[in-house]
Amino acid sequence: MVKEEHREPQSAMGKPDQEIGHTLIEDIFVPSIDQAIENYFGVLPDIIDVKKLVRKEGKSLEIDILALCEK
Repeated sequence: MVKEEHREPQSAMGKPDQEIGHTLIEDIFVPSIDQAIENYFGVLPDIIDVKKLVRKEGKSLEIDILALCEK
């Protein structure tokens, strides 16, 4: 009997897809999200938060980047 191994899906660069996604979010999107929101909407976010898990009524939602503006 052959034992199956669990492996993460690999991207073309040889890194697991989850690691690539984490790198994009942490290294590219988070540092520039305030500038992007200001350029697009004309306001600076009052709160920027990363990696939020929201649970409500038995359902959950993972938010990679949360940016809130009071305006």
